Amino acid sequence: MKRIELLGKKLLRGALRGVIPNKQRNPNELNPADIKKILVVRQDNRIGNLVLQIPLIKALKDTFSKAEITVLMGKTFSELYVDIPEVQNRIIFPHRELARHPWRWLSLVRDVGRGGWDLALECGHPHVVSLNNASLTYMSKAPFRAGFRRGDSDIFLNVQCEPPERMHYAKTLKAMISPWNSNQAAHPLSLPVPDIHKDAWKRLWERAELEGNAKVVLIWSGGRYGKRWQVDVFGAIASSILNAFDSLYTPVIGLGPGERELESAFSNLPNIKTIRFDGPVEELWAFMDRCWAVISGDTGPMHLATALGVPTFALFRVNNVWEYGHDDDEYHRAIYDTDNDLGKKIIDFLNTFPETTCPRSTMYY
Repeated sequence: MKRIELLGKKLLRGALRGVIPNKQRNPNELNPADIKKILVVRQDNRIGNLVLQIPLIKALKDTFSKAEITVLMGKTFSELYVDIPEVQNRIIFPHRELARHPWRWLSLVRDVGRGGWDLALECGHPHVVSLNNASLTYMSKAPFRAGFRRGDSDIFLNVQCEPPERMHYAKTLKAMISPWNSNQAAHPLSLPVPDIHKDAWKRLWERAELEGNAKVVLIWSGGRYGKRWQVDVFGAIASSILNAFDSLYTPVIGLGPGERELESAFSNLPNIKTIRFDGPVEELWAFMDRCWAVISGDTGPMHLATALGVPTFALFRVNNVWEYGHDDDEYHRAIYDTDNDLGKKIIDFLNTFPETTCPRSTMYY
């Protein structure tokens, strides 16, 4: 089925190349002071992608100070952008609704095309073209449609830049606007919980029977495909924390909504609590905001915890720490490591914390 899908996309791109005018524009034709409306297109449903896009959005506002920024995004985690000061509007891409009612795609395309955008950014992966992202960027009708040069991006975009080599993903995204802002100023990867969601942690806290003042260390055991660690690794980490700190910290193993089958794997661990986050993203967001630390593989929740300023210890199974890891040699650590000494490294990390105050540290990119 996947091969058929890829063949279909290849044929579609070939057909589009024959009918879409391929006229590139010189980025010097764009005057940042003249830009009033910007559309940022990233319609997938991944927490990590949305979080890592935040420095780009802040850099956009620095570069185009008079512009109103709208983000076209998936519905599942759209609440994450509800209170970002640089984002004035959101256009929700409802994947499931469009799958059930494909004719609504026409209404979405119409609304996007009527936005009056001066600039549209296609913020898909720097090395892979997303047909959805690219086509929506083209249909925005923005006179300047910018993104990375890869694959068939020239069909849809008229301003392209080369993706930088061996650079953190958050910095790579910012390279899209380098034709108009060569300033390499750092921008915070910051996503605080808005007031409307501050109390969303309570249901899960009570369900896990956690003490009100518990110093929770959340151990996120999920992950995609090759990024996922073996279940026993996280169980051993939780037990190590409990043994090393007695009652100082409360280790809690966290699972995503689609990871019900993993719950039984942790059910026999003595004194280790397990929570499956099966509600809206604001529950996970607010819960993490109360944690003293988050230990995780390379996952979306790890990036979310980093954006909250919560101390993070990330364990990478794939050697791309330089691209997706967060490490400030203080309260955010990321390591590529498959040895048996992970428990000790995490205990040493937790031992650097003050006893009475949860440390916070914001990353900049």
